[in-house]
Amino acid sequence: MQYTPALDGLRALAVLAVMAFHCKLPFALGGFNGVEVFFVLSGFLITSILRQELGVSGRINLIHFYYRRAVRLFPPLIFFLAGYAAIGNIFFGESDQFIDILITILYLSDYGHAFWQVPSGIGHTWSLAVEQHFYLIWPFFLLVLRPVPINRAISILLLVFVLATIWRIIDLTIFHNWRQTYFRFDTRLSGLILGSALAMVRFSYSRITLDCLGFFGLSMILMGFAFGRFDDYQSLTLGVLQVDFGTAAIIVALASESHFSRMFSWLPAVKLGRISYAVYLWSVPISLVCRQNFDPYLAFTATAAISIPLSIISWIYVERPLMVSSRKNKTVSKSM
Repeated sequence: MQYTPALDGLRALAVLAVMAFHCKLPFALGGFNGVEVFFVLSGFLITSILRQELGVSGRINLIHFYYRRAVRLFPPLIFFLAGYAAIGNIFFGESDQFIDILITILYLSDYGHAFWQVPSGIGHTWSLAVEQHFYLIWPFFLLVLRPVPINRAISILLLVFVLATIWRIIDLTIFHNWRQTYFRFDTRLSGLILGSALAMVRFSYSRITLDCLGFFGLSMILMGFAFGRFDDYQSLTLGVLQVDFGTAAIIVALASESHFSRMFSWLPAVKLGRISYAVYLWSVPISLVCRQNFDPYLAFTATAAISIPLSIISWIYVERPLMVSSRKNKTVSKSM
């Protein structure tokens, strides 16, 4: 895929919202919706990449796909878990570090956190498990859809999106357990599906239309960040839908040449978005400690001041070298 810097700018906004939420900033009490932005964006990017491979070769190299995902996602997680193992007992003494790390590394945090509150010290890794489950099944789903005409495939995905949304609402309504509904893969699938459907649509709009669409989507997710409430029924019904469609609108505007995309291409935002995965990993447990000792604004400042340098270290010494090595190996294998 052609790299789109503005999409990294969107990642930066999402991770800052999550950080602000965990620091309890009063204007970001719905910042947990930043995770939903990540879901829609992940669905869009993964489906775009896989469809491009299907278009070029007519197949999906599953081994290569899972290898690329492992190289991108696993090393920063191991680096983070090593830090948690080293000093986690100091700040999260009530947690069982071994169980937390085991559940996280097996990508079972979504169901573990939903039903048994494990991992407790690093419960935010539930979103990694949700995406990992999606990566495991999605290539096969796309292979099944390959013979289907594109318009019908889009219709099928939109139907799956509607069914996933209905299932989340039914689960929440019947069992009245907000946390169990919030953290599970099967109830948080809708954003990933909507992003995937979006990757199959060809858009041809004027720049004015794209700018209007982008600002409309931005207002939608900012309202979700400002007015969403954790543990509230509406946040998992209309709230998720609002952020899903708002993110989809922004992606359409950012994936095309528009004035709106320039705003998200601001270099500091792009650089922050590029390391947003590591920032998400480090910032949440750090924010939990900081907010116990500081007011929300100072907690946010301290969290950013600690987690961003750690994420830069992760990018320079862990993520980037392995990604470069992976690309070299791919080039060598192609030339043989």
